[in-house]
Amino acid sequence: MGLNSDLLNFIYALLLGGIFLSIYTGILAYIGGRTGLSFDLLCRRAFGRFGSMLPSLLLTLTQIGWFGVCSAMLAIPVAEHLGCSVYPVLAVACMFMIYTAYVGFKGLEILSYIAVPMILVLGGWSYGRRSAPEVRVLSRPSTPPPVRMILT
Repeated sequence: MGLNSDLLNFIYALLLGGIFLSIYTGILAYIGGRTGLSFDLLCRRAFGRFGSMLPSLLLTLTQIGWFGVCSAMLAIPVAEHLGCSVYPVLAVACMFMIYTAYVGFKGLEILSYIAVPMILVLGGWSYGRRSAPEVRVLSRPSTPPPVRMILT
């Protein structure tokens, strides 16, 4: 996606996704703040005991999916850089993510003290490598894909 779209389409997709997510979570936060109920209790009140299982299932599946996406986004570039198999790196990445979820916000705070500087340093390093003349960039298509393709 990154190589196949121009900057304007990327910004458009980013803004559209951010606006949608902000409206959705803002409405949920407002309702939860006004009623003092959690997501599960709101779903139970709106859909009943069995009807609330579908939104809870959808939320569970999206969280599992996001866990996989985040783990892969960390493990694949690290494994490529180290020149090793992705599976051991993925296992370590998953263990770190599970540990921070187990510990809670204190674990996330400790991880952020390590991760944020690493993101800045490694991101700058990788950008410098990308801009180096000896690095080949995949060929771009003659026309960028439509925005609906970028959003899916």
